[in-house]
Amino acid sequence: MATPRPGVVRWDTLGESLNLFGYVINIAKYRDCLHKTLLELEKFVTEDILLGVYASIEDVDRSHGISFIKDNGDETTPGYGIVSEVTGQGLSNEDSDHWFEQIPSGKLGGDSSREKIFSWLLAIHRAYSNLFVLMYATSYAGRGSEFEKARPINIGTQSRRNVIYDQEAYTGAVDSDYHKGFSITGLNKHNRRYMPYSVFRLLYIMVRIVRPIELALLLHIYPNASKNLRDSYVEAYSTRLFVSHGQHWTTDTMKNALKKWFKENLLLPDFGLHDFRHLAIALQAKFVNLNMPINELEKMNHQLVGHSTQVANAHYARDTYLGSCPRVERQMSLYLARQYHEALGFATGSNEPDPPLLHGLRQKFYSIQATPPASMAMISGVHVRNGLKETRTKKKGRAKRTGSAEPELPAPLRRTTREIKKKAIYTVPESSEEEEEKEDSKDEDEKEEFKPEESPEPESASISIGIVTRNRTSRRIKSKGEMNRGRKK
Repeated sequence: MATPRPGVVRWDTLGESLNLFGYVINIAKYRDCLHKTLLELEKFVTEDILLGVYASIEDVDRSHGISFIKDNGDETTPGYGIVSEVTGQGLSNEDSDHWFEQIPSGKLGGDSSREKIFSWLLAIHRAYSNLFVLMYATSYAGRGSEFEKARPINIGTQSRRNVIYDQEAYTGAVDSDYHKGFSITGLNKHNRRYMPYSVFRLLYIMVRIVRPIELALLLHIYPNASKNLRDSYVEAYSTRLFVSHGQHWTTDTMKNALKKWFKENLLLPDFGLHDFRHLAIALQAKFVNLNMPINELEKMNHQLVGHSTQVANAHYARDTYLGSCPRVERQMSLYLARQYHEALGFATGSNEPDPPLLHGLRQKFYSIQATPPASMAMISGVHVRNGLKETRTKKKGRAKRTGSAEPELPAPLRRTTREIKKKAIYTVPESSEEEEEKEDSKDEDEKEEFKPEESPEPESASISIGIVTRNRTSRRIKSKGEMNRGRKK
């Protein structure tokens, strides 16, 4: 057995602050900064990413039925996922289309549409930076490699999706098989890291609703990009969880996002992934009760039907949402997550109210904000997704628009979406275990800030503008000339 390292954590006498590697961290302030980041990100996503289509983050939730999604446990069908799904239509899905059709006129169009698109793509990168911090800080932080390799969809039988939704816990989780010593032992560890529903909801919005349009616009502004480069964009957005501006995130990108957050919020320089894992473990040791009660009745129940608890949990009457996760591991992971979330002041499931501290901060935060934009008219009728039948909110009539009857959007957008997204690649070369070990052993030296890959500039910065018309059986773009001829008739 290896000799333990010298102690690096020291709590103060009141248990309110800890000294870690010379950094003094007040836990109450750390908790408040996480809450503030969540509320600011909800507002930023609603106004700057979703472009004011919805009045609030709760409005997005109701419109898309996020809290009612179902996970059927499928871990083998290529392209299937909960926060994303790749079909014959690429990443396109009803949730994304529903939002896209309601974007106000001029938000991503007009003479300066290319500059607006670039600004929007940069805003998405900013949103992912804070979303990663929230996910990593609240989901029993694992190694950066787990999040770097996380897949939103199944890539085949050898690479299952790593995001699940547990409808009995009313939230989602990052579900990985990562094991640092795999190259030596040949064994995987099943790690289910539950996140608070408020964080999962943001992940769902960014990947399922925003990402299909993000990819289409990225391909649109680089029309002269090589086929290999465009295919790499499609592959990254289809098969990786954290992607921005055409590149999937590496552990360096994640480390820089974490460092930036700690420097801006807690004035701690160079506080990266390695340091944060010590912080998370210190909090778990302090606030998480590891004396999980053993259910003796469950043991007797399994004994009476002739199976051990381990065999029964692994093979009999398994709920579909469990996927390949043993029931007992799911129960223990959820038990630990609830306590960790409580210590950080978050509710685990959508069926739970915000804890008092977050609830009070939420009320104060929104009381000083400007009046949010009115929600756009919603589509009435029944919405079916993942086997769940939902009824969308109905409103009488349609919201009136000023100017043109439909939003102005880049004309090649729909054509690009149909033609390019079908090329999504399901077979992803697996990195060697030796490379994984190198990732884990990286030191914390300063790395360069994230920079998008250079892409060829289009010949012209101007973008032709068309008007989108859509129904359930037809998807095409009519030019302004066609629309004018129609009016004359």
